[in-house]
Amino acid sequence: MSYLSSIESGDIYLVSRWRAFINRSAFFNTFQNVKDVSYVRETDFYLNLNSVESDSHFHTKNVENSLSIVLSKLSKLNVVVVDQPPEFGFDVPKIGLVKGLDSAKVLKDDFLVDYRSVDRIFVNLSQKFPFVRVSLADAFCDEKFCYGYEGDKALFFDSNHLSVHGADRISGLLFGSRSN
Repeated sequence: MSYLSSIESGDIYLVSRWRAFINRSAFFNTFQNVKDVSYVRETDFYLNLNSVESDSHFHTKNVENSLSIVLSKLSKLNVVVVDQPPEFGFDVPKIGLVKGLDSAKVLKDDFLVDYRSVDRIFVNLSQKFPFVRVSLADAFCDEKFCYGYEGDKALFFDSNHLSVHGADRISGLLFGSRSN
């Protein structure tokens, strides 16, 4: 925190798998559990690590309070909060190879519904702190689905980490046009 307070100017990007901090859940990530992959409901593949519903509220407040502290230390900087890309709950390249490239997709509504608690945190924080928020949903989703492939190139190298091609796809959103 003292280092963050010492930075006088510049841009800083806050990037995380935000949903995991709040929902305290991990992906049920085994390929064998995928039965019909014409589309996959993302929420079908979460293994909730909490049994008490109130834990979710506790974690949400905890994350919001922690981010408030961090954002207060970054008041001299241009802060960019990057929303996480969609998560799939299955290994995108493996599903693409076994079931076909078009099978590696999830319903956009499932991704957005599951991300609502994160969204509320950033809406609340935007009332107190200046930052720019970048959504990655448009880079991977259309009106109905979020896709794991673009043509024959995987956008993810597992269930939730971007491949080089996926990272290239969002670099323009984050940093503008690149020269090479």
